[in-house]
Amino acid sequence: MKRIAIVIGCACLLAFSAFAAKKILVHVIDQSLCTQCGECVKACKYNAIKVTEVNGKKKYEIDPAVCTQCGACVDVCPNEAIKVVDKKSLRSSAKDSTAIAKKTK
Repeated sequence: MKRIAIVIGCACLLAFSAFAAKKILVHVIDQSLCTQCGECVKACKYNAIKVTEVNGKKKYEIDPAVCTQCGACVDVCPNEAIKVVDKKSLRSSAKDSTAIAKKTK
């Protein structure tokens, strides 16, 4: 009986892991609200927030592959620049902005 419970438990754990790996929700930094204070970087225990420089200006971005979605960065952001968004809506907005950029050329 114990073996059956262990097998069922392992199967449930694997199914949950596969679902969690897809990460339906992601954390995103709204660059228009971000003041580059660095509080999110300090709060992130997993080093998921990377700082890059674009045209001489710092840009903070969250790496979804590293982010555990713990919410520490959201809690400390003084400007509420970090949002939790649906990954599908993020992809569709990226496609829309690419289409707009092509039309304006």
